[in-house]
Amino acid sequence: MANKILTLVLALLSTSLLHANADTNSTTEVQSGIYSLRNRESGLLLRPRDAGRKDGNTMVLYPEYNWKCLKWDVDSTDSGCTLRNLFTDKTFQPGDSSPKAGTPVLQQTMDPALKLQRWDILSSADGYVKIRLAGTALYLMPAVPHAEVNTALVLGPWEDLPAQHWKMEAKDRQSDM
Repeated sequence: MANKILTLVLALLSTSLLHANADTNSTTEVQSGIYSLRNRESGLLLRPRDAGRKDGNTMVLYPEYNWKCLKWDVDSTDSGCTLRNLFTDKTFQPGDSSPKAGTPVLQQTMDPALKLQRWDILSSADGYVKIRLAGTALYLMPAVPHAEVNTALVLGPWEDLPAQHWKMEAKDRQSDM
């Protein structure tokens, strides 16, 4: 009986330590693949505004359709993830080279060497993830509470808000548009 209790206590302690360090490690906890990114609070998906292909285009929330602009090719490495939009063939990054809370998240041509395009995707509650700009304490979130269609995305500190949780839904490359 004492061995079972000791085993249970050790298991609980190791689980607690893993959760305590979840926001300080840079390990991405998702496999490479094609995903849509659904915001927990709004139920809307991440995409470039108006599916525009221009650098500097705002990243927004949008309803679900089987469109390439709502799908992301996630490449997971030890140094974080890159996310390439299947329609624009671009990624997103902070709109400022020294990002802080409130910095907009904008579309940009992919540059594998650019650290501002690397994201840590960390496990959260109930199968959701939090998406953190690698090497920072800034997370992807809507610019305003209770986001609606075409609400812009920004970076903000972790507050464990439903709007900061994302569901990564595996998709195939096939699309209607």
